[in-house]
Amino acid sequence: NNVQVFTEDGTFLRKFSSVNGDPREIAVDSNGSLYVGDAADLVNVFDKSGNKLRTINGISGDPWGLSVYGNRLAVGNSHDSVHKIRIYDLNGTLIREFGEWGEASGQFKKPISVDYDSVGNIWVCDHENHRIQVFDGDGTFIRAIGSYAESPDLYNPTAFVLDSSGNLIVSDTR
Repeated sequence: NNVQVFTEDGTFLRKFSSVNGDPREIAVDSNGSLYVGDAADLVNVFDKSGNKLRTINGISGDPWGLSVYGNRLAVGNSHDSVHKIRIYDLNGTLIREFGEWGEASGQFKKPISVDYDSVGNIWVCDHENHRIQVFDGDGTFIRAIGSYAESPDLYNPTAFVLDSSGNLIVSDTR
């Protein structure tokens, strides 16, 4: 139920309470503020020292995936009843949301991990559709990568990262 901070070599620096007790994904903005998703349908925002700055409430659906790009926070959800990506400003005002339950392009089944790329596109780990979907910053579908039945075959991808060369690295359960 804590957020812990370490140096690059693993030296423990500090820990602080995540407040609501079930922390999920963490994202960091350019000022070093930490955005911590919580199963209580919210995101708590902390400064670098762990002091709570504010709470973004009303994020139904267990906000699991978080990513910051400029002054935007993308939130993915892992709950069975919410299959959306929501975009907020860094103060917590909802700007837009996109997606719904389904298998077509732009639809999701548990969008549990999100990341912005270097130009502001939003990459989404679409867990139960066995793919990664890519959208522009406004939520317009660009492409999908993988599928359970296609090559490359992904099976319930759970996390991914875009490396400095632009490569997509995905973990799945197969």
